[in-house]
Amino acid sequence: MAVLLGFAEVAGGDVTLTAIGQQFASATILDSKDLFRQQVLQSVPVLVSMLHTLQQKESGSMRAVFFLDLWEEHFPQEEAERQFSTAVDWGRYAELFEYDASEDRLYLPQPEGAAAVD
Repeated sequence: MAVLLGFAEVAGGDVTLTAIGQQFASATILDSKDLFRQQVLQSVPVLVSMLHTLQQKESGSMRAVFFLDLWEEHFPQEEAERQFSTAVDWGRYAELFEYDASEDRLYLPQPEGAAAVD
């Protein structure tokens, strides 16, 4: 993850933090989320695609099975579920989207002060 997001480089078995990695390591929680979001949007096309899909929906939400079905076209079910879980964790940490496990649904976060629409 650190290499993918540009936070670290690996050479000859040694891990070295990049400048952005050093900034991430010493950042406050809010600043680290901003840096993480920035790096995810630059480096992880599947999360960008998930975000764009949610943004295109009037409701700002999609059933998780939609995304899982796409992964399962390319990976065995167990691997697809693992990758989906990681994508959800990263997307939630970056505050790109939320996940409601009881409804098995991804959705865009509501702006502060906005009322939820049923």
